[in-house]
This record gives sequence, structure tokens and C-alpha cells, in this order.
Amino acid sequence: MSGNAPSSAPDVKVIGSGLDSAILTPGEPWPLGAHRDANKTNFAVFSRHAVLIELWIFPDIDAEVPVLRIALDRKLHKTGDIWHIGVGADLNGHCYTYRALGPTATDSRHRFDPRRLLLDPYAPLIAAWNNSITKSSDTRLPGDFQRAFAGIVAQHHFDWQGVVCPRHPWSDTIIYETHVRGLTIHPSSGVEYRGQYLGLIEKIPYLKALGITAVELLPVQAFDTDHVGCNVTDGTKRADYWGYNPIALFAAHAGYASGRTFNSTLTEFKTMVRELHRAGIEVILD
Repeated sequence: MSGNAPSSAPDVKVIGSGLDSAILTPGEPWPLGAHRDANKTNFAVFSRHAVLIELWIFPDIDAEVPVLRIALDRKLHKTGDIWHIGVGADLNGHCYTYRALGPTATDSRHRFDPRRLLLDPYAPLIAAWNNSITKSSDTRLPGDFQRAFAGIVAQHHFDWQGVVCPRHPWSDTIIYETHVRGLTIHPSSGVEYRGQYLGLIEKIPYLKALGITAVELLPVQAFDTDHVGCNVTDGTKRADYWGYNPIALFAAHAGYASGRTFNSTLTEFKTMVRELHRAGIEVILD
């Protein structure tokens, strides 16, 4: 496959070992993103104008080549504007990206780039590649591919322990706006998990003492802390602290998690929400 021309038939290629026995099914158009069940992972992504979508799966964030590359067939893997496929293999912790082919660069309405690997906007977890290119082992696709971030296949299940959102009437709502890191990063906060989701849990007694009914969290969506801005007063470089340049709106920011396993971010964020709800405090996301 080259340029922007789609293949005439499904092109499924297993590269390397580990996924040789993966069972591929058409999958479902909903929910969007990557969702695991007992037997498979369902991938679904929106693109109205793409003529071909490829799903690339990598064993981890350090990998330079995918273990599975699947070119989706519009007849089998597209419903409306949603492209989808089911992969029957244990993909927990695997990274994935998409490659989208569409109208050429001469069409100013679109920005399809066949040399760029794309992040799933519905990814529940993301990671930055430790190297910026993917090596192509396909003679039909010589050269390298640009990449920046990848989604991570994760377990969405969480034990909410029967806790539900308090749902205070707006007339009774008192909102406390705060920054997850800023609230507890200073030693005077007196918490163990400073600057982290679990640290905010430790401040629940303080929040309840204030009489508030909701916390509004400044951006907790995944953002690139290496995104550097410039101080307008002295010209010095400044890393992104506030998070108003999100990368993925459905992924929690990994920098606020204490754990080092790939699923820690998702688990700790949900734990924070559960415990705030248990204390009668609603959570609003900026």
C-alpha cells in the first residue's frame, strides 16, 4: 500500500510473535475508544472523510515496530462514520495508534498525512513515545513514520463500592476550585501523596470543614508537561503547569498518579472521584 490509495481487500499483517493467534472480528461502532472484555478488545474511531484506517498495535511504548497492523475494510469495519474492529487477544498494556488515509494534501479542507501515526482521541490512557519514529518493516511502506503519543489498552472496570454522585441541587451548591498538584504539593499540606490524586483524598476533611459541596478541578486531562511556553515578562522558558493544552480529553493526566504501572492513573483518578463522592462532594472538571 502506498500513497492514499486503499487496498482492494482487507490487509491483515502480523509482525513478530505474540499475536499470531489473534482472532479478528468486525467489532462494534460503540463505545468509541478501546474497550476490553473477557474475549477481545474492541476498537472504534470516528472519521467521516478517511478512505482507509489502519490500526497499529505495539507491545509497549519502547517498541519501534508494531506486532499487529490491520488495514480496516470499509465493508466489514465501518458503520456510518465509525471505523471499528475486534481483536481477540490479550492486549492489556499494549499501545496503539491509527494511520488515516484520505484526500490528498492539495485539498485544503483536510490534513491527512500517510506518514503520521495518530492518537485515538478517546484513549483512556496515553503515553509519550520514547523515540519519535516507527520503523517500517513493510517493503511497500519504506521509511519511517512520525509519532508523538499512543493510547494504551487498559481495564475500564473499577469497584465503585456502590458510591454514587451526591447530585446536590444547584441552589445548594458551593464550589471550591483547585489544582490537583497545587493543592497539596507544598510540604505544609501535610499529606503523604503530595501533588497527586490520592493527596486530594487526604484533604477531604479540610474540604468538608469548609462546607463546600463540590470541587472544580483545573485541567486533569492528559497534557504534555514538556510543552514549553515563554514567560512574557523576562522571556524565560516555562513548562506547562496548568494543563490548558490537553492531548486527550478522555485520559487522566499521568503526572498526578503515584503508581508506576500503566493502569495506575486510571485507578487513582477513579479512586479520588469515588472518595469525594463518598464524602458528599461532587466533582466538576474544568
